[in-house]
Amino acid sequence: MRGLSVLFSLAALGLSGAPSTAADTPDRVYRADGKWIANWGEDRCRISRSFVDRDGDTLVLFFEQLGPASTLRLLAAGKDINGLADAPGFVTIAFEGFPKADHGFLQGNFGDYGTSIFLAGVLPFGGGPVTAEDEPQRRGTQLDSARAREVSSFTLADLNYRVQINTGSLEHVFEALNSCSRDLMETEGMRMEELAKVATPPTLTNGEEVWRLLKFRSGEFGQPTGREGIFDLRIVLDAEGKIEFCRLVAGSAEKGFRDDHCDVFRDRAQFTPGTDAEGRPVRSLYTRRLVKRDAAYWRIPAKRRVPL
Repeated sequence: MRGLSVLFSLAALGLSGAPSTAADTPDRVYRADGKWIANWGEDRCRISRSFVDRDGDTLVLFFEQLGPASTLRLLAAGKDINGLADAPGFVTIAFEGFPKADHGFLQGNFGDYGTSIFLAGVLPFGGGPVTAEDEPQRRGTQLDSARAREVSSFTLADLNYRVQINTGSLEHVFEALNSCSRDLMETEGMRMEELAKVATPPTLTNGEEVWRLLKFRSGEFGQPTGREGIFDLRIVLDAEGKIEFCRLVAGSAEKGFRDDHCDVFRDRAQFTPGTDAEGRPVRSLYTRRLVKRDAAYWRIPAKRRVPL
């Protein structure tokens, strides 16, 4: 069911470092203020909730997925996020009882809530952040809702400031995202059973040509503005490596984005199809995270210690 917003109560829903502990005293603590809101869009699964601290300041939190994965995307906005946004290129995220991880982020503005930070490739239960290059190995997996039962809070921190968000158990939140993401993938023409057969993911064989064309196309719709954006490319390929479905999803609050870049892939991209465990070509899913800095510049995130 796409395009559906649902309100539900907490009762209904219910990284390479040391685990987060009570010794990490937060500077600010936020408690839940209202219900979780599930918004099942045509191209994403999103759950949000508002939180409030003892001074009455409000923070809004979004968890988001674009398809089945053991990672998620996170957006947090509010007064205290402004201090974190001044961090030197990354923030540290730690779900209660699990290892910390440093994450790069994109900064923005979220209406009346103020400054926001957007993180992609968040792996909630340790193991470090997931880079764009590593994400294909996680296709067909899902969020671990059983482990999410153990979580009641998480923290966002820089070197000098720590914000704690008391979410309560995330078990049913993750279950809801898993259900939505499976449904979303089926609307794109790919079933979980098919995805599970893919042992070797597909590859783009003429990437440099395609990225050059994307940069040229991006220059057609604006001059540099200083804004940043994360975009996720999702392509379903048949067993011959031909495109059956393509979608480029704006992952952050980008305005005036012209969604015709899939034309470049349909016209020019060449793929080696995914294969099963016996090396036979099968239908598969190609995904890639892209970052646009300014209105006319595309890049693919480089593999680094603190990925976007």
